[in-house]
Amino acid sequence: MNSTALLFVGTYSRHSSRGIYIYAVTSSGLRLLSTEGSLENPSYLALSPDKRYLYAVSETAGGSVASFTIDWESGKLSLCSRTSSFGADPCHLSLSPALDRLYVTNYTSGTISSFPLRDGIIGSMDKQNDKAALLPYLSNPAGITHVHCSFPTDGGLYYTDLGLDCVVSCGLDLSIRAVWPIPFGSGPRHLLRAGSFLYLVNEYANRLDCINPVSGQITGSCSMLPKGFHGISSAAALKFGYGKLLASTRGADVVAVCQPGEHPYVHGFLPSGGNGLRDLEAFPLLELLFTANEASDCISVFHVPDGAPVQARLISQADVPSPVCLICATYPGT
Repeated sequence: MNSTALLFVGTYSRHSSRGIYIYAVTSSGLRLLSTEGSLENPSYLALSPDKRYLYAVSETAGGSVASFTIDWESGKLSLCSRTSSFGADPCHLSLSPALDRLYVTNYTSGTISSFPLRDGIIGSMDKQNDKAALLPYLSNPAGITHVHCSFPTDGGLYYTDLGLDCVVSCGLDLSIRAVWPIPFGSGPRHLLRAGSFLYLVNEYANRLDCINPVSGQITGSCSMLPKGFHGISSAAALKFGYGKLLASTRGADVVAVCQPGEHPYVHGFLPSGGNGLRDLEAFPLLELLFTANEASDCISVFHVPDGAPVQARLISQADVPSPVCLICATYPGT
């Protein structure tokens, strides 16, 4: 069956991983097209909106970030540029709305590096957040900063600090506007904006928060764990798909299907089809949902009937060593 889309998979470089995996997507599953192995631990990816470039981190102590051009017929990636991330263990990257900036979060260093972009080329880093500027805002400044995720908008940028339990609102130049504390020990991890609100997944608390993007007030929360679950689990990723917030948890290994809004709530849970659930990706065009199961070394493919992820049915799996990031996109022009 002909493919109308590609699935890009970021991995950790273990269990014989070959780096970034590129699959053709059909209604029945996945077909491997190519791999790109020049980066160690390409654990997070971002696709430019015009679908010409794929960006990837190399999550290592030395830290780097790279851009690739994409041959959509063969799935082959060709290196376009590569530079230091100017921090240890880069784990997330995002593009400015104007597509002229790449923001890279360095987890262990607790920094965000900002790079100019032009025609897919990553320029010299010229801005970085000031960690010391956070301290006056914090009730517990003794924590260790671990910046995890950034989300740029037209008016500025939000980022999470998992170590200091806060969400930071700043300008696109990374100057701080406000620091919003999250309950101690929550571990704010993955953030996105949908509609009028920010939504936040907390790794240690396994909780989804809705946040007012102006005041920083948490307006509502819900647990990401099934009732009666008492094991060890940690939340990982948050995506929007099928009109719902889709959040992943490792340990419980379920996708929490949540209703967005000022007071979010859980519709139900979908078992991930594996162990160590890290990321997920919705693809409504073919009524599909993908989960990346790091500990099981596989991607699970689900059919989603009637736009209802809670009722999704596992239809196939693909063996991939340590998958941790998924991006699915249709071919350019489709």
